[in-house]
Amino acid sequence: MRIFIAIDIPQDVKERIYDLQKRYYKKGYSLNKDIHITLRFLGELELNQVNDLISKLKEISFKKFRVDISGVGFFRRRGMITSVYLLIYSKEILNLKVCVDNFINLKYDKELPFKTHITLFRFKKLSMNDYNMEIDYKDSFFVGSFSLIESKMVNGFREYAILETFKLL
Repeated sequence: MRIFIAIDIPQDVKERIYDLQKRYYKKGYSLNKDIHITLRFLGELELNQVNDLISKLKEISFKKFRVDISGVGFFRRRGMITSVYLLIYSKEILNLKVCVDNFINLKYDKELPFKTHITLFRFKKLSMNDYNMEIDYKDSFFVGSFSLIESKMVNGFREYAILETFKLL
């Protein structure tokens, strides 16, 4: 099972982000329909590892907190833009990530730098010269839970299934 841990985003905020995506969508853009904030990508795990992970995550005690969204950024690879994302501001997300990492105590295939974001669009290749979006978006919400999610390929597309949700205090 391909697994990751993510922060849930309230439906009203998702709807506003979907509207933003529609406003800026162009042919060749791949929309992110499953909006979340990834805390930890874990990769392929066996069912018994997933069950152990759920038991560990249930032990986490963390208070609800506010997240602010303001501005956009993009990921690049070899001078080409691969995705555009919304910038997230909250020191509590980093604290929750550290808490999760400490509780799960799993070995990871590779450690990537942690960049809190919400992906808006993905691209096969988009040159810096072709990037002309000036997105001004601000929003905020309270984080009340995080989830363990399975990512599956279905008919050539990624689909996410929530395996368990963990409420914050």
